[in-house]
Amino acid sequence: MNREKQVLESRRLIEEGLVRAVRTKGYAAVSVSDIAVEAGVSRTTFYRHFAAKRDVLLSLFGRISGEVLDEAASAGQPDFRTLVRRRFAFVAEHPELPALLSEPEVRVLFHELRRQVSNRVVRAVGTQPSPDSQAAFAREFYLGGTDAVTDAWIRGGMIESVDEMTAIVVGLIGRT
Repeated sequence: MNREKQVLESRRLIEEGLVRAVRTKGYAAVSVSDIAVEAGVSRTTFYRHFAAKRDVLLSLFGRISGEVLDEAASAGQPDFRTLVRRRFAFVAEHPELPALLSEPEVRVLFHELRRQVSNRVVRAVGTQPSPDSQAAFAREFYLGGTDAVTDAWIRGGMIESVDEMTAIVVGLIGRT
């Protein structure tokens, strides 16, 4: 395995170790040692790749967000329903997210990062975030409302299907 692949593999193991440790102890109680043990790496290896557990979380969210950006860039100009559906499918496809997002500290960080990523997605599909205050409020309304519905779906055990959640949000927003 070449050096670059080793680095990526070590980082992936540490990200997975964080997820397992959070499931067991909760984010606030997890230490770097807990993450290293769960990842099967030494603390030295951990610190070679990350300065703190928050950095692991940022790396994990960054990697996952990169998948969304790649998909948005390749999708062209998706419609509203497609974007909403993709959001719920994304959460369903990443089983580590619900466990992490159940932690208040993590949820705050995720929502901050999600806002940054949403602006990059808008640019990736060929538009620019509008400086117009009505458009800015509409974007905040959509993001905040969709965040709240997504959080409720996760807390409720994700019983509804991705398609059912898409229909709910599209119906609430009143767009097709």
